[in-house]
Amino acid sequence: MLLSFIVAIIVFISTGTLVIHYTCSILAEDREIVSLAEAFTALDKFRLSFRSAITSHNFYLLTQNEKYLREYQQFKKEVTRNIDSVELSTFNTFLSQGNMDSIQLLVTKQFSLLDSVLFLSQIRKYKWDNRLFDNQVYPVYTKIGELAEDQSSDLESMQRKIKNNSEIKEKLILSILVLGFTVGLLFILYAFFNLVRENRMKRKSMQEIKQYADELKSANWTKDMFFSIIAHDLRSPFNSLLNLFELLNEAIERNDLSMISQNINSIEFSARRTFNLLQNLLEWSKLQTGRLNIIPEFFNIREVVEENMALYKEAAYLKSIRLINFIGDIMVYADKNVTGTILRNLLGNAIKFTARGSIFLEGKKEAYHLVICISDTGIGLTKEDMKKLFRIEVNTAEIGDSPEKGSGLGLILSKNFVELNKGKIWVESQPGKGSTFYFTIPLQRNCS
Repeated sequence: MLLSFIVAIIVFISTGTLVIHYTCSILAEDREIVSLAEAFTALDKFRLSFRSAITSHNFYLLTQNEKYLREYQQFKKEVTRNIDSVELSTFNTFLSQGNMDSIQLLVTKQFSLLDSVLFLSQIRKYKWDNRLFDNQVYPVYTKIGELAEDQSSDLESMQRKIKNNSEIKEKLILSILVLGFTVGLLFILYAFFNLVRENRMKRKSMQEIKQYADELKSANWTKDMFFSIIAHDLRSPFNSLLNLFELLNEAIERNDLSMISQNINSIEFSARRTFNLLQNLLEWSKLQTGRLNIIPEFFNIREVVEENMALYKEAAYLKSIRLINFIGDIMVYADKNVTGTILRNLLGNAIKFTARGSIFLEGKKEAYHLVICISDTGIGLTKEDMKKLFRIEVNTAEIGDSPEKGSGLGLILSKNFVELNKGKIWVESQPGKGSTFYFTIPLQRNCS
């Protein structure tokens, strides 16, 4: 990735260097084109002044007007100045030195001949001055024009060549820019996508590590809870049973029938609670080890509700709690045994945290689910306590102020079983006004 960025930077620097190089070259050629234009101008001035000198000379010969003679002398000096400026200028390098020397010699010769013609004209030797024009002046004039034209052609050729070179370099600059920035951009994109991919892999690795850490944490809490239940929640009921058996023996010795009956009922209540805890432990261990088979089927929910209510009838009676069922004959699609465990745990919790009063069971049909509500008139829960429910890492002794404390395994197991039945579970409660636990059961197949 770093190498790609370095290559991209090198490509951009190389591209910029080449562009600057060719741009400077084009600017130098532009200056040459300007110099060529100056050379054209100088040659044009030379030819114009030279023709003007010839014209003024001829007009003087025809008219003998001194005005044209003065113009001739003036243009003669101007031609000489133009020749000297060409020789001394920067654009002289673009001119053929041989041609310029020839032009200079021929111009000198031409003006010498023109002066000779003027002399012959002044001494009235018209025959000789015409012959001199025909044989020498006009051939020299023609030769000077040819040499000047050759110089102009050379300059035009050089100008076209420089322009073509400039156009080629401009196209080359454009190609370098496109290619350089394209290659550099590709390397940057490659590095960027590699960076994105590495970040994704890192995030994925971090998520996997976090998930693994959460699983380890959950496993530790599970282990701690298992040992806590064995060390405390199972030992306490058995100690209670042993104490009840001692009281029962004493009552038998005294032949106290009412005390015997009361102890037997208490023993039964304690044994049922211990049995329910052992059953939860067994099912929880199956769930943790993946040995719990979920077999959904259609069944009548009312029958399962009544079966589990019958298990708690005696416990509710001892605490003066009325169990009231409003759930009718409704067919649901779920694992029957798992649903029974959910009802058993929620009913047991409702009885545990209700001193006296009523527990209501209701069923509300929705589009695809049946919502079962188990409401009690117990101590209720605060919002903070409700956030701690269904969490294995929370110590259930911290929840509520009821003298009866449980392991919390029943609610955790209920949440897992509800989700295995493709349902949801939640609670609504107010302190002092009781609690209502809700969970959903599918009414048909393929319902989530």
